[in-house]
Amino acid sequence: MEGSALKAKRTELGYTQEELARKLGVAANTVARWERGEVAIPPFLELALKSVKKNVKKN
Repeated sequence: MEGSALKAKRTELGYTQEELARKLGVAANTVARWERGEVAIPPFLELALKSVKKNVKKN
């Protein structure tokens, strides 16, 4: 996953960087760095986003 795809997914889910970071248990600046491509996005993130998405649908 690339930073632009992460940003698109986050926007689709309706989260700010800070909200997504809180859901994932990371710092908000980590999400920002992932989106800018400054830090590699870990492989687990796609799975974690699926989990976050499921939680959004339930609410």
